[in-house]
Amino acid sequence: MASLPVESFALPITTYLRSHFLTARAAARRMIEKRSGAILMHTPEPARLGAPLVGGMGPAWAALEALTRSLSAELAAHGGRAACLRSTGLPETGTIDVVFGLHSKALGIDRKQFLAMIESRTHRRRSTSLAELADVAVFLASDRASARNHKNASSGRHTRAPTSTWSSCASGRSGAASSSSARRRRR
Repeated sequence: MASLPVESFALPITTYLRSHFLTARAAARRMIEKRSGAILMHTPEPARLGAPLVGGMGPAWAALEALTRSLSAELAAHGGRAACLRSTGLPETGTIDVVFGLHSKALGIDRKQFLAMIESRTHRRRSTSLAELADVAVFLASDRASARNHKNASSGRHTRAPTSTWSSCASGRSGAASSSSARRRRR
């Protein structure tokens, strides 16, 4: 970041926050009218953990998580919820393919080596799949997850070993949030 122009640093912060705020505000207005609903946001691990070569993206993602907490606090009294899903990179998406390609090139290693390095730093030693992220999103959007208002559901690195695939990072407590875990609890 020592040579990153301030405009380049600030661009993702202002762009991400503005677009997410405008979208969330529009949804919140409808949710307040209906006294129901959930807003979900998604951030990657650099929202909480420092990572090289992300410039203003890490602070932008951290700000999205703060926005989620603020939305949660305001919507709760009106029957609405807000939650943020934090995951590892999703290698099956085109965005991560490009991003990992740029990072691997900057580090002088190939993309597979970069992916292996990133995955070795997760508690599951693998990336989150798009299907896993979708399962958790469906659960968090459902009424069955109403007790999880304003929590970050995370599938990546932790300072201590979690008890399940997805853990609550906002409270610092581990707890299942995946739909498969919820099904096991109902049995």
